[in-house]
Amino acid sequence: AENQDKEGSNSEDPGKKRKEEQKQKKNYEKTKQQKGRTDSEKQKAGFISHVRTYSGEKPFSCVTCGKNFSRKHILNVHMRIHSDQKPFSCGACGKSFRLKMHLLDHMRIHTGEKPFSCGSCGKSFIKKGYLNVHMRIHTGEKLFSCGPCGKSFPRNDILNVHMRIHTGEKPFLCGTCGKSFTLKQTLDHHMQIHIDRKPFSCGTCGKMFRLEKIHTGEKPFSCGTCGKSYEQRLTDSQIKGVTVIQSSRNHT
Repeated sequence: AENQDKEGSNSEDPGKKRKEEQKQKKNYEKTKQQKGRTDSEKQKAGFISHVRTYSGEKPFSCVTCGKNFSRKHILNVHMRIHSDQKPFSCGACGKSFRLKMHLLDHMRIHTGEKPFSCGSCGKSFIKKGYLNVHMRIHTGEKLFSCGPCGKSFPRNDILNVHMRIHTGEKPFLCGTCGKSFTLKQTLDHHMQIHIDRKPFSCGTCGKMFRLEKIHTGEKPFSCGTCGKSYEQRLTDSQIKGVTVIQSSRNHT
C-alpha cells in the first residue's frame, strides 16, 4: 500500500501536463509570429534603404559634423570617427580599427596573404584597392592632374609630392644644419654628409663615394635643350643654368 501511495505521488497530473503543453505551444506560436513580424520589418527596412540609393534621401544626420547618411547603422559607424572608438583589435599586434573589414585587411600583413593578383604581371596585393592602383601602371591611366602645370599622375600621393615643386614646401628638415628638402630620401642622402658615410666603393680604384659611381664612361642622362650627356641626372638648378648658357650662345 505504501508503494502504491509513492507511485501515485510521483506520477504527473494529466491535467497539469496538458496545461503545460498548451502553454509551450502558445509561447511557440507567439515567438513564431514575432519572428515573422521581425523578418517582415527587416525586408521593409531593406527596401526603404534600397530606394534611398536612387532618391538620394539621407535622413540620418551626424550631430557633430552635420554629415547625412541613408542608413542608421552607417551613421553609427561614422560616429566612431568623432568618439575615436575602434572596437576591432588585432590579436597579433594590438592595433585597433573602426571597421571589421579594415581589421581583416590588416591581418593579411601578419598572415602574408595576398589574394588580389594582377593578371598582367602576376604581382599580388593584400587589398583590392592596391591592385586597382597598380593596374594603372599597365593601362597608363593617370587620374590625378596638377592644376598649375597640367602634369598627370597615377596616384594622388604622387601628385601631392609633385605639388611641392609649385608651393616650395620642403617638409623634411635636417636636424643638424637646418636645411629642408622636398623628399625624405633626399634628406636621408643629405644626412650622409654630416656622418661622413660613404657606403659605395669603386671596384676599379677603391675610392669611396656617397653615391654609387662606375668607370664605364656611360652617360645615360641627356640635356633636353642641347642634347649633351651626363653621368648623373641634372638638378633643376643645373638645367636652368644650361638653358641660360645655351640661350646666350644662340643670341651671339
